[in-house]
Amino acid sequence: MISICGLKVENLEFPLGIAEERPRFSWHLESAEPGLFQTSYRLVIQEEGGDWQWDSGVIESDASLNIEGCPRLKPCSRYCWKVIVSATSREHDRLEAAAESWFETGKLNQHWDALWIAGIHNGETHQPVNCLRKTFTLTKSVARARLYATALGCYDCAINGEPVSDESLAPGWTDYYFRVQHQTYDVTALLRQGTNAIGARLGDGWYCGSIARRRNSNRPSYGSIPVFRAELHILYMDGTQECVLTDRSWRCSIGSPLRFSDIYDGELYDSRFVLGDWTKGDYPAQGWSPCLAKNRRVAIVGRTAPPVRPTEELAPVQVRDIDPGLWKREPNIPDPHRLTIIDFGQNLVGRIRLRIRLPQDASISIRHGEMLLKDGSLFLGNLRSARAAITLIGNGEWFDYEPSFSFFGFRYLQITNLPDDFDPQTLRVRVLHTDLQRTGWFQCSDPLLNRLYLNQLWSNRSNYLDVPTDCNQRDERLGWLGDAWIFADTATYNFNAGAFLAKYLEEVNLSRTAEGEYPQYAPFFAVSHLDADYYGTDYYKGHNGWAEGAIIIPWILYRKYNDRRILARHYDRMLAWIRYQETNSDHLLRRSCVWRDWLNHDDPTSETLISTAFFAYGTSLMARIAAVLGKTEDAEELQALFQNIRSACQRHFMKDGRLGETSQTAALLTLAFDLAPQDMRPAILEQLTANIAKRGDRLSTGFLGTPFLLPILAGEGQDDLACRLLFQQAFPSWLYPVLQGATTIWERWDGYTVENGILAQPMNSFNHYAYGAVASYLYAHIGGIRITDKDSDIGFRHFLIAPVFAEQLSWAETTFDSPCGRIRTRWDREDDGSVTLEAVIPSNTTATLILPDRPEQELEPGAHRFTCSPMRK
Repeated sequence: MISICGLKVENLEFPLGIAEERPRFSWHLESAEPGLFQTSYRLVIQEEGGDWQWDSGVIESDASLNIEGCPRLKPCSRYCWKVIVSATSREHDRLEAAAESWFETGKLNQHWDALWIAGIHNGETHQPVNCLRKTFTLTKSVARARLYATALGCYDCAINGEPVSDESLAPGWTDYYFRVQHQTYDVTALLRQGTNAIGARLGDGWYCGSIARRRNSNRPSYGSIPVFRAELHILYMDGTQECVLTDRSWRCSIGSPLRFSDIYDGELYDSRFVLGDWTKGDYPAQGWSPCLAKNRRVAIVGRTAPPVRPTEELAPVQVRDIDPGLWKREPNIPDPHRLTIIDFGQNLVGRIRLRIRLPQDASISIRHGEMLLKDGSLFLGNLRSARAAITLIGNGEWFDYEPSFSFFGFRYLQITNLPDDFDPQTLRVRVLHTDLQRTGWFQCSDPLLNRLYLNQLWSNRSNYLDVPTDCNQRDERLGWLGDAWIFADTATYNFNAGAFLAKYLEEVNLSRTAEGEYPQYAPFFAVSHLDADYYGTDYYKGHNGWAEGAIIIPWILYRKYNDRRILARHYDRMLAWIRYQETNSDHLLRRSCVWRDWLNHDDPTSETLISTAFFAYGTSLMARIAAVLGKTEDAEELQALFQNIRSACQRHFMKDGRLGETSQTAALLTLAFDLAPQDMRPAILEQLTANIAKRGDRLSTGFLGTPFLLPILAGEGQDDLACRLLFQQAFPSWLYPVLQGATTIWERWDGYTVENGILAQPMNSFNHYAYGAVASYLYAHIGGIRITDKDSDIGFRHFLIAPVFAEQLSWAETTFDSPCGRIRTRWDREDDGSVTLEAVIPSNTTATLILPDRPEQELEPGAHRFTCSPMRK
């Protein structure tokens, strides 16, 4: 028997409102049949309720990832699609199966008849959230209704008192200079015959809140007021259609309790303001004002990645009162008579949910923080200018509260003047992040390593909130390109992150300068967006080690998801970055990396070596990308350029058979990017291992060196040393924070130490995933599941099973839901010292088994079991 599973369109399951006119289709096979391989497929796409149909015919191929060929589709349409597969197995010459799914296109390039509308807003921050509404009458039964909505700002919608979705922070963060996403909601069940009402709340969000102003002298980067646009498309049972559009007939009010909602600063909720059920059709709306029509020139595109939404709830693990005298005074907040600390036991990104009653005009302040000071009060020193606070004002009645257009990075709450009748155990925190499908799991016999794995997973979730951010608590929360590529390999093991990262790459490429320089973070904002000299220096443009993320991430998406389109889409821009560097170099030596090996531990690497090494690496990747795309001349030219940069590195950085710089990162980049002559590699490896030994088997790498540390050691036959570093517990190491109670990955190796406590440094995030890149070693080496080095092995159609039997472990189990199906390994150390390995290879794939005591072996689909005698390298 054979099953077709994981049907996806543009890497999304059952997507509403896709942005691609010619989408791609993916699936994988599952079967208990050993040695099962697909031999052909046939795709059939049918417009629901229409006559249009496309049939690929039978294609003799084993391909199943990102299948192209679909003709251009219509906007705002629902399509059913079917895939029919033929296969062969070890026991059967021919097997067949079929599976069906559906998707809907968004507005695509269809004209928007709706207007941009705005409520009441003076163009400053901390303004009341606008409530926008319209009533309309339906006289016929509804067959189908779709709401297409977007905003420059953040919004949520309700129809007849019911929310249209559980997602948060729509429409997400894009480069608003150029584009904004729209959402598509199925609202058929919310409409009824008679009077209906649609309502939208409109907040500042990323568009005109503090996050878009604070790096720009508090001036708005994109625009000064939020605006909203929506079209409600209604299909009646009799086949007729109607549209309800945003226009001047909509009414607005700023009379809701939400007096402001800001991503950095939090919210002010004043329950003395009461609007009632204003999204219901019978609401009177007396005193509401007409909305204003606005002109905004920005492209509106469909959704390309999953939304942000709450995915789980946590309850407090500890509640205790502390001395109110520990309160640090704040403007407009009275000194408390009671001060309460609430611990959720986990650093996270989310929002609280509570039901509370406060006396008339009484207020409480809720602060969010990641750590506690020695006196038990909340550590706020790493928030910088972000308040990350909630103020609630009472009216004497019970009310329910959850923040709307803000999010917080925290483990602890510090609350002033909690009333006696409030039960803290009813308080909940809702974990918030982009709702990606989890694809990776790792567990082993060492509880500290298991906690390290969970820490990086929590940091991944916490910082994948519509864009891959560096941190989530201070006045930053930006899509730093360096952090993003450093962690991308790990993230694509943890989650199906292909669509998420592809969406981010659109913002990265829109944020380039006219000369071809990539920004350090995206979306990028300044008053003069494409003039990177706005800041008066080159601080924010074209820095090696960060800019290469624009090449590295597409390459990862191609290798892991067979996403060839991402390479083609951005090829010219990536190539322009290489050309810019070639022109702006000194005999191919670069010196443009202001952050160098960020946060290394007393082991610096020169700006010139880092810059030139990444120039070389980006060029070598571009040569491979050009070859994949069939651009033979470009590939040859880029390969020649790489060799010339390599020669420049050897002349400038290597003398007398050794590398002139002695840092761990210098050696790692040289080895990882193949910059040294082959006969010099052993000497550079010896320099690296000597540096590690001198430090007592401890690392010293920063952001740029860390992701290469363990893989390079493993690739050079130093698995034992790699494992000693992995299991090192002394500072600095991956496990040191775990021993200090960390529940996420820290930004700094020394963010907290037993000797010095919390580092007195405002840039000291305790939820920052870069160093969590070590988890790719757990998947790829301890678990042994990884892609080969061959550019032709993509999407895990062929991969390696090559586990490292770390002597510190008695067992390890790894599961990865690859694009081609579930891969699983488990190894156990037996009493006689031998190791038993179990491996499951999914249908329609093959693997190369590499064990220390035998020749390489090719594995077909099915379950396999081996016993071997591990030999230490």
